[in-house]
Amino acid sequence: MNTQTKSRNKVMMLGHVAAAPEQRLTVTGKLATSFPLAISRQVEDDRVGMNGEKREIVDFHHCITFDEALGKQIIKNVSKGTAIFIEGEIENRRFEDYEQRTHYRTEIKIHCANIVSGEKQYTATCCDEQAWTSC
Repeated sequence: MNTQTKSRNKVMMLGHVAAAPEQRLTVTGKLATSFPLAISRQVEDDRVGMNGEKREIVDFHHCITFDEALGKQIIKNVSKGTAIFIEGEIENRRFEDYEQRTHYRTEIKIHCANIVSGEKQYTATCCDEQAWTSC
């Protein structure tokens, strides 16, 4: 019997797009689509004189997909302020810029996305051939 615990890297996030999505080609020629996702949470304020009042903290996460069909639909249907639910995995990567400086980044690699605000609601998955179909 195998007693080794298996790991799983899965993240689900619901937040608002903090800036317009961008597309670029990687050095290997893949199309990358990315945007920052803002997620707010309420915490008890422990600063002096705040008496444990609630305050909002906003965390920003860099979200990216290399799936071309999903990326095109994000560019077409998502803008700053759009409420979106995403599923994917956390990925840490190391890269060098054009000046040969090394950078490290933690990203949410998107596998599927659901727009949950606006007049139209869309669902997208990289596994679905008809990537974004209206609900």
